[in-house]
Amino acid sequence: MYPGRIRWVEVVEQALAVIAAYEGGVTLRQCFYRLAVAGVIPIFWARMLCRVTLH
Repeated sequence: MYPGRIRWVEVVEQALAVIAAYEGGVTLRQCFYRLAVAGVIPIFWARMLCRVTLH
């Protein structure tokens, strides 16, 4: 779980697992949300990415 400090090795490992779980491509937004739901990164990062990519 995300305790306030990012564990980058865990982020990379989980991101690779997310990418491997998709048969087709995966967007950065999908990956961020999956990492946030898993508690690996703060949810506000995913929300900020959503705001940036929608404009």
